[in-house]
Formats: sequence, C-alpha cells, structure tokens
Amino acid sequence: MKKNEIYALLIPILTLVIHKMTWVWVKPHIWFAYYFSLYLSVRVGGKRGGYYATGLTALLVYFFEMEPLYSIQKSNIGDYISMIFFIIVGIALSRMVGSLNIKMKELKIASAAFYSKNGVVITDKKGKILKINQAYIQMSGYSESELIGNTPSVLKSDMYDSSFYKQLWIDLEKKNAWEGEIVNKRKNGELFHIYLNITKVSIAEDDEIYYVGVMKDISKRKQLEENLNNQKQQFESMFQSSIDSIALIDLNGNFLKVNQAQCEMTGYSEKELLQKSCIELSVPADIERSKNVIREVIERGYVKNFEKHCFTKEIEPFLVNMSLSIMPDKKSILIISKNITKDVILRNVVEQQKRRYQQIMKLASDGIFIFSLNGKLFECSQRSADMLGYSMQEITNLWIFDIDVQYSREEILHFMSTIETEPINFEAKYKRKDGSIYDAGVVAVRII
Repeated sequence: MKKNEIYALLIPILTLVIHKMTWVWVKPHIWFAYYFSLYLSVRVGGKRGGYYATGLTALLVYFFEMEPLYSIQKSNIGDYISMIFFIIVGIALSRMVGSLNIKMKELKIASAAFYSKNGVVITDKKGKILKINQAYIQMSGYSESELIGNTPSVLKSDMYDSSFYKQLWIDLEKKNAWEGEIVNKRKNGELFHIYLNITKVSIAEDDEIYYVGVMKDISKRKQLEENLNNQKQQFESMFQSSIDSIALIDLNGNFLKVNQAQCEMTGYSEKELLQKSCIELSVPADIERSKNVIREVIERGYVKNFEKHCFTKEIEPFLVNMSLSIMPDKKSILIISKNITKDVILRNVVEQQKRRYQQIMKLASDGIFIFSLNGKLFECSQRSADMLGYSMQEITNLWIFDIDVQYSREEILHFMSTIETEPINFEAKYKRKDGSIYDAGVVAVRII
C-alpha cells in the first residue's frame, strides 16, 4: 500500500473521532461529514485510496454510528439504504477522480513533451498548423504567426517528388503513424536533416482528427556520418592503392582484411588469405617469433621493423619487414609490411663491394685520389698519403689546389668540369708536405 493511500484511510478515522467529540451538533448531518471525508480521501489517495476509504468508512459507520451501536444486527432499514447509497457514490467518485488524475498526468506528460528540445507541431485533419512549440519555431526559422494556419509543407525541400509525400500519407492513414528521416528547408533556404515522427490522434468526444508531429534535428549527426563515410572511403582508397602490403589481423593472427599488395606479395587471393593466419605463412623457424611479436604488440601497443621469413603460395621463401600496431578497439592489429628480399640482396652486394673497395684503397700500389668537382679531396688510398707525406687524417683536409703546383685554381676547376667518364692521361706536378715537388703521371676519370 502506498503512502498516500494510507493517508486516505486516516481521514475517515479522524472524521469518526471528531464526530464523536461533537456528537450533539453533527448527528443530524452524519452522512454529510462522511461524504466530505470521502472526497478528501479520494483526492489524497486517488482511485485505490478512494476504494479503501469507502470500505473503511462503511465499516466505521456501521459499527459506531448505526443503531444499535457496536452490534452486528441493525434495526433501521433506512440506514442500510443510506449505507448502500454511500458505497455506490464512493465507488463512482473514486473511479471518476482516478480517471481525472490519469488524464491530468497524461496532460502533464504531454505538456512536458511540448516544451522539449524537439520540435512539436499539431495540425488538424486538413494539415493546417494549430499549435507549435518554441523548438519548432527555431528549427524552421519562421515566426509563430507565419506558421499558424499554414501547413508544414512550407518546410518542404526539393529533394523529394510528390510520390514520396503521397506514400507518406498512405502509410500514415494505414498505420496511424509514420516515422523516418527527411530533409527540410528553413526559411533562409538552408537544408537540415530531421528525424520525424507523425501520429494520428482521433478525439471521440468531438469526432475530430489531429496529427501530432515530433521532429528532431539530426543535421550534426548526419554531417558526422558523412565525414566518417568520407574518411572510410579515403582510408579504403589508401588501403587498396598502397604499394606496401597492409593487413588487419585478429589477436590470434588470423587475417581479417588485406589489400591487393598483400595478395601480390604472398601469391594468395584475398579469399584465400582470409582463411589463413599470418603465422601460418611464416617459415617453421620463425613461427614462434611471430607468436611472440603478436603478444608484444598486445602488451606494448606496437612493434616496428620486425623481420621474418615467409613462404609464398608457391613455397618460395621471402623476407618481410613488418610494423605492427594494435587498433583502438583492442581487438585487432594493423600490419604494414614490405618484401625486402631484393633490398637485402642488394644491401649484401653493396656491403661486399664496399669491403672490396676499402681493401683496394688500402692495398693499392698506386696513389688513388677522389675529388669532388669543386676540388675537395674526400678520400684517397694509403699509397697516396705516403707519396705526399701526409697521414690519412691530414690528407682528407686538403684541396687539389694545395698539392697541384702546375696549374692555377681556375684552370684546375675548368679542367675537372671537362673530364668525362672515359679515362684521360696527363702529367702533373704535385707538392709534398715537406715542400718538395715531384712529377706524376695521372689517369683521371669521372665517377657517376
């Protein structure tokens, strides 16, 4: 039992107490007092409180008011008729007030909805606007006087043909409601997206039909959706057009999404890769390393420049360099990889050639100088340093003008600019560290 219903029961008890204290004055009008208390009980306790108060009042009057007092048997038939009439009135009053309370609550709820942030419009059966709220006015850009008596079609945009609105009304009449997204136009011509809900309301008392429309401005949401869709399309374009292999895997290494470069690198089709895992493509010696790197990515968030050997569909081994990072959802990992097999081979060749070059520069019996086109000496053989009497550290700080005493600076620079990739022979006079001069036979060639 609710608190207000308990209060409703206290009212007839209090009425009985007051009556007994003022017996002489109120006895001729005893039912008047209890009718009044019943009204108060119904107002306080509502429908159920009224029922409870009616029953309790009947019991109190029966035992404490009807003759003989405190007896089950009563002597006056008129008292029974009054009692029955009281109970009928009590039940009817409780039902009426209860129904009124429900309507009042519904009215309060409707009033609260009308003053919500969503636009609310009420039209008659011909579609003429009868009532609008402030949110509707703000959304439309029209004043209240411009909208009242008009139809919501003033907000109609040019994005829909007549068949759209015809179908809308067909659905509305068939289902007594319609809802969906639609684009309207404000007074200033600006388009805006709304989510519209229209309900058909029939009032039996006056045989009238009304339409209640509630619209929510979803322009910001639609703009966000459009931006996200554009970003998605841009990402998809970058994903598919990237020359590097890109793949999305789950936390167990299974492929979720791959681009064309990934397919070309492995030799598998997209459909085939989506049934495999990146660990499965690894050579046996690198399977455990692949599992460990996934665990590391889950813990750290990323791993850069992880190299491992894999097999193509044709069982051809290749070396891949991978950078892995966990996605914001923490449920997938993005892998950007590149086949570096040729790069490693080239790197090894370059390293081998570099070692041979260094060996030649160290063991050559002739002096070898390498100058830039502006005359700066940046490398030479050990024999060159010995011939000029400089240490290897000292000689790399020299310019050709410091050692060539036969030609002027301008002549040397002009001559160097004319040297081609074919070797040419000539004689020159070079100066040693101690100042002595010696004749040298030179073979010059440009290195590209």
